[in-house]
Amino acid sequence: MNFGFANHSLQIAHALSKQTSLAVTPVDILRAGLVYAGFDHARQGMNNEARRIKWFKAFYGVAPLTVAAMFEDIRDIEPHSNVKEFLMALNWLFLYDTYPVLSGRWKFSEEFIMKSVAEYASLIEVLSRKKIVFDLKHDVKLGRSVDCCNFMIQEMRLDPNSKWYDHKSNSCGLKYEFCLALREERVVWISGPHVPSKHDITVFRGGTESSSDDWDKSSLYFQLKEGELCIADSGYVGQCDKLVVEKDEHPPDLKAFVSRAKNRQETFHGRLKNFNILGHRFRHKGGIEKKLRQHQMAVHAVACIIQYDYDNGHPPFDMC
Repeated sequence: MNFGFANHSLQIAHALSKQTSLAVTPVDILRAGLVYAGFDHARQGMNNEARRIKWFKAFYGVAPLTVAAMFEDIRDIEPHSNVKEFLMALNWLFLYDTYPVLSGRWKFSEEFIMKSVAEYASLIEVLSRKKIVFDLKHDVKLGRSVDCCNFMIQEMRLDPNSKWYDHKSNSCGLKYEFCLALREERVVWISGPHVPSKHDITVFRGGTESSSDDWDKSSLYFQLKEGELCIADSGYVGQCDKLVVEKDEHPPDLKAFVSRAKNRQETFHGRLKNFNILGHRFRHKGGIEKKLRQHQMAVHAVACIIQYDYDNGHPPFDMC
């Protein structure tokens, strides 16, 4: 039994439960995160690094290298941040346990946890505004893909309306539009929440085809420069000046490229839903606007986490 490893893990876990100005390494994050998750120091010492990282990802969704990079940037925004509460927020976003369950695991009151995870999720959302930017590094005509993704939420009892109906889950939901760079490992655009009854092409345009003069100028359609195109699926037919949708007459190499881009986009949506706060039914108390805002924060936070994971060894598959 490696008592040296055990004692060091305990010391790290205690130190990272408080504010620190010291550099925090991925190894520190790994050891402390496992202590908080219930893996005692002796057990960590008896298992290899690959298994410890597997345990870590089962609680926090991403590897310690990704978490360490995020925490350093979080600390630049909020110097009083500490690793334990940051990890607690990641644990909440990934597993989406109820506050009583989190209270048992993290040894804080439910009231404190509710406040803390919201604060850290909000900090991650702030990071998303810096990480998720629309401009591409290179001037490429066909440089992005776009698609919408729906997420389940609890019933909007204060606003019962068929507009909230999501046919994909046969329940209440919200729709978001995501855009990925094709030749870079980046998420470049998030729009939402939108009601799931709104068509994908309407979200893209910012209005219906019959009211083009009134289209929302903040929509993705207006962000694309003249000549720039996005790859999209069949739900976007009808906007050939901005979108490339696969057609029978396309050459085989273009068909293959479009198909690969769509699969890559769906893989990203799957990674979003690997975080239970988005993959399970979202629950939040309060009025309609508060619910929408909290869900938006969760979507931006999870997308930001995935972007950091892209940057730290787990990118989307190449388009080549």
